[in-house]
Amino acid sequence: MKIKSTGGVGGNSWELIWHGEKLLSDIEREAMNRVDAACNVVRNKMIKIQKPGSGRVYKKVRGGKAGGSRGRRTAKNYIYHRASAPGQPPAPDTGHLRRSIQYEIYKRRHHVFGIVGTSVPYGKWLEFGTRRMKPRPFARPALDMERARVLRLIGTGYK
Repeated sequence: MKIKSTGGVGGNSWELIWHGEKLLSDIEREAMNRVDAACNVVRNKMIKIQKPGSGRVYKKVRGGKAGGSRGRRTAKNYIYHRASAPGQPPAPDTGHLRRSIQYEIYKRRHHVFGIVGTSVPYGKWLEFGTRRMKPRPFARPALDMERARVLRLIGTGYK
């Protein structure tokens, strides 16, 4: 908003200029930046929370083939993976889950939304569990750990 004197009769006339569209645009841009920062904080925590597990150890064939090209099963053809215990965040194996965690920001009317998640199908199975596997949550605990920081990023006033 801008107020200026137009001189007028006796110099007492004033003109009020309202820049509502620019103000709305500035507010939306600031909201997008804040939601972007908040989503990035949660995404980074979802990645960082995944650490080597404390659960069962699995023996896996190296490279996906049993015994390499000749079919021999020797000790050097296997690798070991320690899984996460039920209730703990998933232990990284290939790193595919970590690499798939992304966020998206979009605007609908005058509202800004951010979604953080993974594109791999097994992400929801890890988060919520299945009939045969207890949950290994990583998204909800990450948000819980960063809740105060996210609220600070989003909740501070417009400048």
